[in-house]
Amino acid sequence: MPFSIIYTIALFPPLLEDLESQKGLLDDTGRVRLLYMLGYFTNAFVNVYKIQRRQVNVLNMRRDFGDEDDEILDFPYISQIVNQGGIGMCLRQISDGMDSANWSQTQASMYCFRSMLRVVNEMSKSINPDFKDLSSFIQNNLFYDGGVMDLMVKVSSSFKQSKQTLG
Repeated sequence: MPFSIIYTIALFPPLLEDLESQKGLLDDTGRVRLLYMLGYFTNAFVNVYKIQRRQVNVLNMRRDFGDEDDEILDFPYISQIVNQGGIGMCLRQISDGMDSANWSQTQASMYCFRSMLRVVNEMSKSINPDFKDLSSFIQNNLFYDGGVMDLMVKVSSSFKQSKQTLG
């Protein structure tokens, strides 16, 4: 595994603990930084998972086994971010950013939300039934929540084709 990925994984737990202790004290700039950072780490963990899944597939092809070894295919620290609370926080930040025309907050929130959706997608491909169930639960909650659908329509309607940004 490349050094940057190992460094990213090693750096995340202390940052997550620090964020939990400072959660209520963040200003607008701190919130935008938090959203970009959560999105970055979530993307990094998805990439690590994809690399691990490819390695397991190659090993299984060499060994000619029918079952995947799902012990190394795990979503480390992801459950602390990608859950109903984390996704709800992203959706609230998107809504608040749209209402106050704070486009940097809205874009950071959308980046974080997209990253979380990538994780949910990868979890749905897992052979671990717990990951599949959690993924299905999150997807159903997002799909059947009318407020989420309305928010996504609102975000889509504010997209400016010429700039390719929100606002």
